[in-house]
Amino acid sequence: YLGGTIDADMDVSEAWNIATGTGIKVAIIDTGVDLNHPDLQSNLLPGYDATGEGSNGNQTGNAHGTACAGIVASVGNNNIGTVGIAYNAKIIPVKVFPTTGNPTDNMIANGINWAWQNGADILSNSYGGGSYSSTIANAITNAVYNGRNGKGSIVLFSSGNDNGSVSFPATVTNAIAVGASSMCDQRKYPNSCDGEYWWGSNYGTGLDLVAPGVKIYTTDISGSTGYNSGDYRSDFNGTSSACPNAAGVAALILSANPNLTQQDARIILES
Repeated sequence: YLGGTIDADMDVSEAWNIATGTGIKVAIIDTGVDLNHPDLQSNLLPGYDATGEGSNGNQTGNAHGTACAGIVASVGNNNIGTVGIAYNAKIIPVKVFPTTGNPTDNMIANGINWAWQNGADILSNSYGGGSYSSTIANAITNAVYNGRNGKGSIVLFSSGNDNGSVSFPATVTNAIAVGASSMCDQRKYPNSCDGEYWWGSNYGTGLDLVAPGVKIYTTDISGSTGYNSGDYRSDFNGTSSACPNAAGVAALILSANPNLTQQDARIILES
């Protein structure tokens, strides 16, 4: 892929012979999702706006959540755009980022709690930074221990893009911290083979796994209001893209065996 190392991918096409995400619900906890995107619409479930803006999980001009959603479960129609890692899974859009400014700890915690309480098997969170918050950490623990009728929801967080130590909330023990790899099967760092010298994936203590995070094809907000003038983006990057890649694989795991506990599924994913 783009001159990288042979077999530095996730072997997703082989996995589709076993599971495609059927029956699994993945919450994209982010800036909202384009509810009218033609490559997402049929896989979207009712969402939630934890910011109080009343969007029901719709995007309000920030394409980040739409890009994350497409990685997990853009429709497997082979006719347009991209195909998600778990293309038969369903997306629950949860908006925790207000249209302007940053989310509060309560917005994030409310989004996490709403997600697992409303059926999310997996919670994908492509954000981080800032100081420790017990409010957010407790919400993560609630999801991991109480989600899926007691089997536990899988909660993943991006490790961060500072080429340094893992960022909160990925540092929470009950969360799965996801870093980014390059197409050369390296940790993404400023001098890795991809040429994106301006960032590196956070690593070290607390990192649980890495997934592809460079030049990822995915959905964009329909029309000209997203990252570019089209409906898709070819170069979504960062641990923001690695996290939904890992969440999509987690959806394949649970689709293959829905009876797995969170801990059992996590062990399989991390192995």
